[in-house]
Amino acid sequence: MNRYCKHFLFLILFMHLLSSNAKAQIDYRMIDFPQAVKLEKLIKILDLAPTDIEAHYWYLNSMGSNLKGIAEQYNKWMKSFPKEAIIPYQLGHYYIDHNDSLARIFLSRALAINPKIPKAWVDLYSISYFKGDDNAESILERGIEANPEDSELMFRYAYRSKTNDPKGFLDMMARIAKKKKIDKYNVRALCLLINESTSYNAKVAIYEDIKNNYLTKEPAEASQAMLSYYLLLLDNDIEKTKYLIYSLLEMKTRPFDWGKLLFLTNSILSAQQLIVKDKPSEALAILKNIEIPYFLKSPILQVHKLKNTALAKLHGNKLAIDSAIYSFIKHPSKPLYDLILDYRDSSLQDSSAISIYVKEKINQNIRKASVFKLKNYLNNDSLTLDSLRGKVVLLSYWYPQCGPCRAEMPYFEQVLNEYNDRNIQYITINIQPNQAGQVINLRRKEQYTFVPLEEIPYRNKGNLDNMGAAPANFIIDKSGNLVFENFFIDAHNKDDLRLMLNLLQ
Repeated sequence: MNRYCKHFLFLILFMHLLSSNAKAQIDYRMIDFPQAVKLEKLIKILDLAPTDIEAHYWYLNSMGSNLKGIAEQYNKWMKSFPKEAIIPYQLGHYYIDHNDSLARIFLSRALAINPKIPKAWVDLYSISYFKGDDNAESILERGIEANPEDSELMFRYAYRSKTNDPKGFLDMMARIAKKKKIDKYNVRALCLLINESTSYNAKVAIYEDIKNNYLTKEPAEASQAMLSYYLLLLDNDIEKTKYLIYSLLEMKTRPFDWGKLLFLTNSILSAQQLIVKDKPSEALAILKNIEIPYFLKSPILQVHKLKNTALAKLHGNKLAIDSAIYSFIKHPSKPLYDLILDYRDSSLQDSSAISIYVKEKINQNIRKASVFKLKNYLNNDSLTLDSLRGKVVLLSYWYPQCGPCRAEMPYFEQVLNEYNDRNIQYITINIQPNQAGQVINLRRKEQYTFVPLEEIPYRNKGNLDNMGAAPANFIIDKSGNLVFENFFIDAHNKDDLRLMLNLLQ
């Protein structure tokens, strides 16, 4: 090879590296550019690289709700690149929040070109599901047939069978967990297997698997699992929480400050030792100064137990009971209610006497629930809180595409079916008006009984404020008083909801 050829090949290689590096350094946001210039540059990028997903995202983001302009530009690209499935997919994905019918057309077009786009199958399924279509599950089946290794499609399909085919659900979750390609759905499948297991040792084994094999690869999902693992050990083998935290600190995973959990563990152990040494006042001083990390959403039962033990030793069972009742009102759960029973004295021996006493304490802490007047999707009339006087109200903020909201609803329904003659009203407030069309379809498809209301943006919610979050749950008594909040119901704590409802009968 002569030197001119060598020079030419070197030049080609250099230009290739330069163009690759330039693409890696593109700032698609183009914050300093005027809007028109930004759009022009993004169009030029996509003219040259029509499969650049990030460029599509920022182009659509910059165009906002200019549906006409978006349609015109994407029609040009689809004509220029008829075999590029990513173009109709991006347009279909964009239309999901604007026009379901057009979204279906372009997602179907993308899949006709290339059925190996799992996200397109997921989007198409979501549209059909929220429309209430009976064939929604068949879309997932076709998606899995075209993408047999995709965890998300399998996860969604399996989850739909959870109620009707529990064994099949668990088998498919186990298959998802074993897939070689690691993503968040592997971790979610493992967490569901943990939730369904009744064996402490089996739970520990799965958590260890997540820690050792998934934490560095899927830190967001796996870190949440480690918080649940910490709480499991805290209730069953507190010494092992230290070994867990040391491992997490060594792995340097975020987003949580694991050091705060180590401080919590050490504080609990110190308080335990002081109580054993009959030094309840010193133990109480430690317990009162414990700050529960914000990322631990569950009440720490060990802290409440130790605090009550110290109070009982210092001041008698009555003060311990009052402390337990206060904790229960703040974080309603059966384990906290059981603490009340642990410290009952001779005047509160039977369960009815305890119940009466708890109700008296609850009545001392209640406050009038803030009134509302919101549109009822069922009849387009307004519904007010005042019109529900005489009924216990379970109020839940949600929106149709909120996964945790939909996960909680079946358990609400299961418990409320036991109280169908007890004057309890289940109310939901949809906080995403752009999903209003999905509310009735979802309610009908899942045979839910809630009365669906539509949120008014920026209204004053008073003490029924969900702070923009969903799900957010409240229970209001028959006189219109806010009694309980800060709770979430799943397969394992339905007794919490039963307990709260029974106390208000």
